[in-house]
Amino acid sequence: HRRNRGKLFFSSYRHYPDVVMNPHNNGNFMFVGTAVVNGRYTRPAYTNEIKPMFTLFPSFVKSLPISRKDRSYLENFVFEAAENYTENYRDAWENYYKSFSVKANNLGSLKIILTMMQLPSSPFNDFQENILENTNIAKTTTEDPRKLRYLGLLRNKLKDFQPIHRLIQSSKQKGKAKKAEGKAVIPNPDDPARLMVSFFGPFYGDYNIIALD
Repeated sequence: HRRNRGKLFFSSYRHYPDVVMNPHNNGNFMFVGTAVVNGRYTRPAYTNEIKPMFTLFPSFVKSLPISRKDRSYLENFVFEAAENYTENYRDAWENYYKSFSVKANNLGSLKIILTMMQLPSSPFNDFQENILENTNIAKTTTEDPRKLRYLGLLRNKLKDFQPIHRLIQSSKQKGKAKKAEGKAVIPNPDDPARLMVSFFGPFYGDYNIIALD
């Protein structure tokens, strides 16, 4: 299947742990989002399996004693597989981001959630760390256009996460004022307390107003 061609880059004996959102409460208490990112779409998998192959493949295929037509076919096949992998990687983390959610049944619960979100160890902090760790792919330093064709794929696919990186990194700077501007829309006029809010470009999440002070 076309969407599964990215699997050809992996050694069958290597296993990469999945990234699980809210592994301790299964999304049943306050932090109610649930999502799982397949371990193939994590930084360790990309660093250990994908990046080395992207780096070596252009030279390897050039050295093969095959016709220009066959070389072109092989290059196109691998490039399509590379695009499939990077698209799946992006989609997995976009779904992870969109799945994060909180649930407060009353104002007291909301205050607890907001307090927990400021702690260094919380589901919200884990969520931020996972996003930053796995979607902030450093720009490659190679100038070889054949290598750039492959190595630039994932970074380009993840460019929509760059505002998220900046916001997370700025929130870690202590003693500085922080401000984030977002865009809110009301998808259902009959339910004005339910908002869809975006701080990060094309990504929207659910926000429910439960009380006003």
